[in-house]
Amino acid sequence: RAALIATRGFRDVLELRRSARGKLYDLFQDAPATLIPRRRRFEITERVGADGGIITPLAENEIDGLIAALRKAKVEAVAISLLFSFLNPTHERTLGARLRAALPHVPVYLSCDVLPEIKEFERTSMPTSDQFSLPISIE
Repeated sequence: RAALIATRGFRDVLELRRSARGKLYDLFQDAPATLIPRRRRFEITERVGADGGIITPLAENEIDGLIAALRKAKVEAVAISLLFSFLNPTHERTLGARLRAALPHVPVYLSCDVLPEIKEFERTSMPTSDQFSLPISIE
């Protein structure tokens, strides 16, 4: 039961991928299933710009509701991937710290730690896949 938290409006990055398709004009081609279903992909209001500056502050008033939703979904791991966190990880680190304090038995993976590079799909998919592979490799 993995979950993803993304910048509001970007929770579907895993499904959209890089918009590269084998058959460019085939709108009905089958896509691989995403690791995290949409019902366990959450959003938070915040925005870091392409220069690393904060455009929209992290909506800390939304975090308690997010924690409640994660508890209700009985998640076992959380990946956080916020826009441009590789330039300014402040929001990801703040959110990660709050989640770790509230959900101490739930591993939290930050994209700014796992893959601090440009390209949203790659940064989002790395901590997402870590949720599945790291517990197995630790055992």
